[in-house]
Amino acid sequence: MKKFFLILITIIISQNVLAQWVQLNIPAIDYIALAVAPNGAGGENIFAATAGNGIRLSTNLGETWTTVNGSNGVLDYGIINTIGVSPNGTGGATIFAGLGGLGVFRSTNNGTDWAFSGIGNREVISFAKSPIGGDLFAGTRSDGIHHSTNDGLSWVKIGISGLNINAVYSITVTSSTGGLNVYAGTWLEGLFLLTNNFGFWTETNLGFMNDCVQMLTKIPNGTGGTNLYAGTNTGLYVSTNGGSNWSPSLVDINSGVSSLVFSGTNYFASTSEGVYVSTNSGQSWNAANDGLTNLNVSSLAIAGSYLFASTVGEVGPVSIWRRPLSELTSIDLISDIQPSEFRLEQNYPNPFNPSTTISWQSPVGSWQSLKVYDILGREVATLVDDYREAGYHTIEFDASYLSSGVYYYQLKINEYVSVKKMMLMK
Repeated sequence: MKKFFLILITIIISQNVLAQWVQLNIPAIDYIALAVAPNGAGGENIFAATAGNGIRLSTNLGETWTTVNGSNGVLDYGIINTIGVSPNGTGGATIFAGLGGLGVFRSTNNGTDWAFSGIGNREVISFAKSPIGGDLFAGTRSDGIHHSTNDGLSWVKIGISGLNINAVYSITVTSSTGGLNVYAGTWLEGLFLLTNNFGFWTETNLGFMNDCVQMLTKIPNGTGGTNLYAGTNTGLYVSTNGGSNWSPSLVDINSGVSSLVFSGTNYFASTSEGVYVSTNSGQSWNAANDGLTNLNVSSLAIAGSYLFASTVGEVGPVSIWRRPLSELTSIDLISDIQPSEFRLEQNYPNPFNPSTTISWQSPVGSWQSLKVYDILGREVATLVDDYREAGYHTIEFDASYLSSGVYYYQLKINEYVSVKKMMLMK
């Protein structure tokens, strides 16, 4: 029996040692961004942008890397701020590189050759493709957004007022009736929405006036819509209504969020404090940094069954790291984030039918109560009425026995009381 327990303990220790990030065999350079593109043969290529040494390419999930700066070496000594990918509809993709202050370069053969694409004498720092059509958008450091309708062969500046002079650090695009919604994150000037209604652009500022919105992305919400995520210098925020309102998702860290990728309900965020993982669509997060000896993570990418992370700075090895997704989604990750305040989150999804998830956080362990009321103030459900430890909590509310309408849920923890509204639609 003692021998059995010794073997069991040895297996557990071995699994914990092996379940960690692995540094890949690649030159020690600051890796600014990662991008994954279809390779034209049913597989995936991984592109890595560097600070001063062009672009590296792996065709075998990070096992080996080659330099792809063009047959004429046009990218050899360039700082590549961003890499854009535009699938070509035949299994391959056009790749775009934002090269220092020299504009955009374009490759149709996986980096073997690069040609000048446009936006000359501008530093291109962000890139996005429309979910419909072939529209491309490039954000610059000092000249707003440029738009291409012909796969990057030519570009036209768009936008008005503030975006004309602001650094556009991030872009994401959604479709709308009659056109496109282009979201642009800037440095300290806010998050802008540019709407193209039948060819005419309008502009709306959506807040974040004192933040650098360095990352924007969209993720399907599971009900046919899209949630927007904004990574700022103060954390990660989510909007379920097209940017009109924002709620915190990952903010109890001393770092901004530079990238966000997902696989189903598993979300992965890069920060200057390492990688954080959520297995419940961003409702709660845990650190996942075992083996990652440089926590200054600039970018993440998913290829095959792996998560890849690039690192920069002088606090550890600058490299690219790899870890199986299964390790990050099937093991218990120990959270080193402790909430600093009480907070009740908006339920998700909302509206819902018939169930929804409610999340909250508490900086102290105490007796906690979470109850649901109808519009007349009558209690219809008690979800929690017991002692809970300090930390992050979630619970699913099944309203299959209730009729459609507006309901309110109330959280009580000591002197803290918070109420939010939700909509059941059957």
